[in-house]
Amino acid sequence: MIQLIKFPLVRTGILSIAQQIIKYRALDQWFQTPQGMCVEEAIAQELMCFNRLVRGKNLLQLGACGDNAWMDVFKPTSSWIVSLDKSNENVDFISLMNQLPLDRNCIDIVIAPLSMEACIEKNALIDEIDRILKPMGFIIIIGINPFGLWSLAAKLGFFSCFGEKKPIIHSPLKMNRLFLQRGYRQCTLKGFWYIPPFKNKQSIKRLSFLNEVGKMLWPFPAGFYFYIAQKYEAAHPDMAIELNEKSLVKDYKSGLQPVANLSSELPLNQNEN
Repeated sequence: MIQLIKFPLVRTGILSIAQQIIKYRALDQWFQTPQGMCVEEAIAQELMCFNRLVRGKNLLQLGACGDNAWMDVFKPTSSWIVSLDKSNENVDFISLMNQLPLDRNCIDIVIAPLSMEACIEKNALIDEIDRILKPMGFIIIIGINPFGLWSLAAKLGFFSCFGEKKPIIHSPLKMNRLFLQRGYRQCTLKGFWYIPPFKNKQSIKRLSFLNEVGKMLWPFPAGFYFYIAQKYEAAHPDMAIELNEKSLVKDYKSGLQPVANLSSELPLNQNEN
């Protein structure tokens, strides 16, 4: 049972709440553009390959992303979307990403689509994800590849999914290291979407073949990546079985020992055939 806890919305030291609202609203609006809708469809198709690996009843997504086409990929019993912006009708509750009003160990799957790029305090966000995620639960991070054309376009100002704010792009290898330090196990780290950052929908469709050919021949890395890790915890029985050493000791005194020299070898009968 998910229980909401009321936390006061305090002003962060790096980004004010108003600035964070603008970033998440711009991200939601970008996923409604032709460029964002194509990326959203590609994310849903890529995650379909892991719907058997990632299982869970409760799913939480950090931030609204257009139609959120991948929400039903893992077929959760209950799913929620948390965001700072209420403009998307699919948002279930409003909260800061590093102060989620949820109990500890209550979510099976957490999806963070471009949430790390929207948040500067990534360590605080990772700690909050670790707090609400159940043991053996899954975290799915979708981010911009810092070595791809999309990252270069974002740095030059030709592409921005956060409005006027430039995304803070983190290396997937660094993200993996941060989760490994917290006891997680990497399930997969895969790049996708080899089409350059064109905004015209027709140009994107014409270059759709690059998503297949680009894995072998395209000289530039993928534009995005998704990282899946599992919160590993060793299984323990519910009831600890303690062996009572006294119960293994006999309560009575043993009788006379049989007369036999077990340490010596028995003589062989050489006359026996």
